[in-house]
Amino acid sequence: MSPSDPRLASFCNQIAAMETWKRLKVDGSILFQRNSTDPDREIWYWQSGEMTAAQGVIIFRRKDSSEYLKKLGFAESGPTSYVHLLAVFPGSQNRGIGAKLLAHAEEAASHGSSVMSLCVSEWNENARRFYENYAYRPAGRSENCIIQGNTEILMRKPLSGSEADK
Repeated sequence: MSPSDPRLASFCNQIAAMETWKRLKVDGSILFQRNSTDPDREIWYWQSGEMTAAQGVIIFRRKDSSEYLKKLGFAESGPTSYVHLLAVFPGSQNRGIGAKLLAHAEEAASHGSSVMSLCVSEWNENARRFYENYAYRPAGRSENCIIQGNTEILMRKPLSGSEADK
């Protein structure tokens, strides 16, 4: 799916209705604006055969995101891909969908980056545990970098077998 795909607006509204995003006070139009203007962002969604609607979505940047991370207050060395958003919609959670979306993004990123990075809100312990279960480790923190009044934890994972390592 490209950032210009009309389904993106619907996904952004669904995501904004989730409790995590309500707490961040981010509405669907803001999510859409942030994610539809960068042609380098890749948007993948998960939909199993029997479902008529998407069950989850990941938005990531396969290309080097070091400059983006510097703007957020994180120093990066070497090529790093970045997950902007991973969401599994209510009713589809705890079924491995988030893990599958993340694994697909990591595989795609490994063809040019040696690291996958993402930010998670400091208060979002469930998300931090999820990422830690998939070998992401805290690598820094920054206040007010994405949402005013919110502290983000930068998490990183080396991508094994990445072409950047060869």
